[in-house]
Amino acid sequence: MSTRGYPFALIALIVAGSACSSSSNGATPAAGSDGGTGADGAPGAADSAPRGGDGTGLVCPSAPSNVAITLPAPVWSGLIVFEATVDGTFDSIEVEQLDATANVWFSIGASNRQRADGRYAVLVQPHVREENRKKDLKLRGRTRLFGCAPSAWVETKTFQLTDPLTTTTWASTITPLQSDAQINVSATGVGTTQGPYFIAATPPMTHSILFNADNSTTESLTFTVKSGHAGDLYDGCTIELQLPGNWQFLPTGQYCCGGLPIVVARSKPKLGPGTKCTAPPVADLAISQPTFAGVMPQAQWNFSIDYAPLLDTPPGKPRFDDPNTVQNLINAALPLLQDVVGPDTANINGYFRPTFARYEKQ
Repeated sequence: MSTRGYPFALIALIVAGSACSSSSNGATPAAGSDGGTGADGAPGAADSAPRGGDGTGLVCPSAPSNVAITLPAPVWSGLIVFEATVDGTFDSIEVEQLDATANVWFSIGASNRQRADGRYAVLVQPHVREENRKKDLKLRGRTRLFGCAPSAWVETKTFQLTDPLTTTTWASTITPLQSDAQINVSATGVGTTQGPYFIAATPPMTHSILFNADNSTTESLTFTVKSGHAGDLYDGCTIELQLPGNWQFLPTGQYCCGGLPIVVARSKPKLGPGTKCTAPPVADLAISQPTFAGVMPQAQWNFSIDYAPLLDTPPGKPRFDDPNTVQNLINAALPLLQDVVGPDTANINGYFRPTFARYEKQ
């Protein structure tokens, strides 16, 4: 994979993300009592400590210079790149983020990875809490070398982050294995049900969801039921489910690192125009009846979005993996497809357990 000057992108992001936790983890007061430069620029004790004074001739690195930040994904739990020039050999650039509401700095990453242009970069995942999600944020960095005191801290300009989901669409195309599903069909009257039944790989299953600004969702799921015995009931039936609902963030108090927890409450589903089935007829399905009052299950997602593909050349799409959502949707949808109009009727149920489902931002 070629990258836009960041061959280390994913590795550095993992290192940075693993350091992101609550502001009490490695937190230091913003006034510089940790030995660096505080928010007011005052030098701490470590800045005046002797550097390389052990008689070995050790040359200590400079503080970061020409510091800048780029914002590939300026959203909560997104991706920020801290960039700097450093003179001399060093072990790492440490990066901290200011939590202005608590007036403390805390560690969010460290790296010594060098770009093709000679500058150094640390990929970090910002830590956002309910109290500071609309506030200005700031990073600072310093160099470390064993045997030397830390360099002075150098701060970046301030920046703000936004909600990562509102008005975005996420979609997954899934190619199931036959072994991913066990579907049971029984019938009274005309029609065979020899099976075995499964969810077709061709055409693939698709699932998409749009998180609207008014907290409603526009969601659809399309899949095709196949049988190993041609001509069975439901063989080749393509089902498009439209799943209106609402979404909201769960009140966890933070939007970082462990994911973005949300809940989606779905209301009455309906069939979309892509639905095609001749045996049984679409009009005979339970979901097609005027008296149908079924609902789909509420879903709780904990998004852990990978933004590193944005640094690829050409840029890739942010993504997350989640096989559980389509599993729960299919398992709830199958009973809605029963043939309830006599004299011939049919029951369908079972389970679907996909091994993999990747969602990408559209």
